[in-house]
Amino acid sequence: MKVRQYVTAEKAIVGADGSGIWERWHYGGRLLADPEATTQNGNGGSLRNGVLERLTEAAARIGVTLSRREIQYRLQAARTYSQDSQLRNAIAQFPTWYDLTQAGFPPFDGDPDEPPADHRTRAERDHERAQQMMLAVGQQGSLFEDFEPHEATLKDLFLYADEQRAITERFVAQDRKRQSYLRDLSVAVNYDLSRTWQEAHRAAYGEDVS
Repeated sequence: MKVRQYVTAEKAIVGADGSGIWERWHYGGRLLADPEATTQNGNGGSLRNGVLERLTEAAARIGVTLSRREIQYRLQAARTYSQDSQLRNAIAQFPTWYDLTQAGFPPFDGDPDEPPADHRTRAERDHERAQQMMLAVGQQGSLFEDFEPHEATLKDLFLYADEQRAITERFVAQDRKRQSYLRDLSVAVNYDLSRTWQEAHRAAYGEDVS
């Protein structure tokens, strides 16, 4: 688990204008979305062993007292309010974090057309899009498996294909040379495959293998 991101989030909470409800909610949502912090992604996730200790210790190193109870509050907020609109409605009735915690995070309706908030990092979102793209392109994706479909240009693919073709041609030429050499050796010893490489080479070329 990359603790640094949570230290950054904690600093944002400390420096937030108002009550910092949004920042605390995002902190909890990020924990739930972090596969290294929770046993599974999504609202059903539970923290892995040792995560609470690492988070409180990291906060202490920047002079912030972060209790386990506070972290659980943030997780509860993220589980209860999966949409931005739900949190906005909650804040309209409970404008401070203290009020919201004391109220026990009551449920609020959100916008039915609004997707759940995405608390993942950009790298995690990009990785998922790349995986989806690979599935979409099917077997063609394996032709350029070292490239991210949403980043690579056609020029990149053409350059890569040219490089691979040159490598393949060198291997083909080497293979042809190898097969021709073996034929010469076999003919020189009358196809006696029990003869050593050195014996066959000497018979074919009158010299030892160099």
